[in-house]
Amino acid sequence: MINTMGKMNYVDNDGLSYWEIDKHNSQKALLDVFGHFRWPLYQMGKVDMKEDSERQGFAHIMDKTWFCHFPAKNRPCGSCFPCRFTIQGGMGSRLPHRAIKRYNTDQKYKENRIYQVYKRFRRKVLNY
Repeated sequence: MINTMGKMNYVDNDGLSYWEIDKHNSQKALLDVFGHFRWPLYQMGKVDMKEDSERQGFAHIMDKTWFCHFPAKNRPCGSCFPCRFTIQGGMGSRLPHRAIKRYNTDQKYKENRIYQVYKRFRRKVLNY
């Protein structure tokens, strides 16, 4: 929507960089809704976000963000897509040891039909 109704500008203020709506080349409706927003994460990856949060001193807050679709006892499961994406993206330190173990087991036995049935059972009955 933003790209069809206007443009984004990259702004760098003393090391704090972000994207914002171009006020001169965007439609008024877009400016009314999104004109006051800044998007520091527009083109950042997970590792970039981690490094930036550590540099700015709020990494402890980022560690509390939630991403898992099938939490096991209120902890990330390690086998849903967001957990797998987090591990493969170099952020496996955010997951508990059991989740990493579950991820490794999933990778090892993902072609095994019996394991696939077990995993379906685990998701439906045990909710993780």
